[in-house]
Amino acid sequence: MREQLVDRYLAESDCRHGLYLVGWFLCDAWDNEDYRRSDTPRWPLQQAKEHFQEQAAQLSQGGFLIRSFILDAELR
Repeated sequence: MREQLVDRYLAESDCRHGLYLVGWFLCDAWDNEDYRRSDTPRWPLQQAKEHFQEQAAQLSQGGFLIRSFILDAELR
């Protein structure tokens, strides 16, 4: 979030507000052979939301206002 949103996108513009969008794809239907499955944190959705909200709050300083949003894309 810091590297991509704050230090890159916002630093290269006059904008002081940012939204960090996370697609959350973790689900039991994910193919065990897919390498991305092992690279994905095994957090419950609520824990992911709290993690990214906390990170956004920490980065909301120096005139920046950062928010995060988790898009639940889990297969049902």
